[in-house]
Amino acid sequence: MRPLPEGSAPVVDTPVPVVCDHCGRPLGVYEPMIVAQRGRVRESSRAIEPRPPVLDTTCYHRACYSIL
Repeated sequence: MRPLPEGSAPVVDTPVPVVCDHCGRPLGVYEPMIVAQRGRVRESSRAIEPRPPVLDTTCYHRACYSIL
């Protein structure tokens, strides 16, 4: 394994905080998440998508989306 260049840090793909666009509470890593992007709606989770797309995308808890 080659050493990292001096002054660099390893890149770790950790989940970033994602909040529900309806209630404003954070979405848990393993909890179902509804992702609405460009008119398409799908179910996912932050375990599958640690960094959901940011352009034209809204994320919801499953329960919050069901009452919209």
